[in-house]
Amino acid sequence: MSWDGLYKISDEERIMLEAEFSVEEVSLALSNYDGNKAPGPDGFNVNFIKAHWEEIQDDFINFIHEFHKGGSTFREINRAFIALILKVIKTETLKDYRPVCLVRSLYKVLAKVLANRLMKMMDSIIGETQMDFVSKRQITDSFVITEEILNKWKGDKEGGLLVKLDFEKAYDNVDHEFLDHVLEGMGFGEKWRGWIKEYMWYDILLDGSPLKVAFPRCFELAIK
Repeated sequence: MSWDGLYKISDEERIMLEAEFSVEEVSLALSNYDGNKAPGPDGFNVNFIKAHWEEIQDDFINFIHEFHKGGSTFREINRAFIALILKVIKTETLKDYRPVCLVRSLYKVLAKVLANRLMKMMDSIIGETQMDFVSKRQITDSFVITEEILNKWKGDKEGGLLVKLDFEKAYDNVDHEFLDHVLEGMGFGEKWRGWIKEYMWYDILLDGSPLKVAFPRCFELAIK
């Protein structure tokens, strides 16, 4: 598959993405996270980590460094529970339930650190017409641009064609192998791609008890 014309990150950006994690960026990710979310399988939410940061900071940072060296993987901390919450009183199909993902706090903070690094270059990675997941852009800008196009066509009395695509549950339907090929074509390093390819594994909670079946889910990473 040819990736000609696809934006490629620089050597400096690739080095930045895979650099050793600093205490400062871990602390920043922790402080920016909503600590009051429901806890994952370990029973601790982010507020617990914040409240006891002085006591657990060294162990926490040591794990982050061990992960960076390849000694620990997401697979050790990324197992999550999915609780199904009723959306209607009378349920008939799975669509009548709202899935709530309960993730370990350590995973949340580590994923936030990686996301913060990626966000620094999203403005150059993502094209100008794509509005999601880029700072200083809003999804509502898409509607404004569409309205301006329609007004121009009406004023110039020219024809045109607009296509609306519905990406329902797009994140869950992203093929992992394809995503890895895209990242490789854009110049992302092997270490970074290895982190992204680590799946999150789910257990479905039934009456408060986890089922034995688990399945992978792709990171919610939007890459053009």
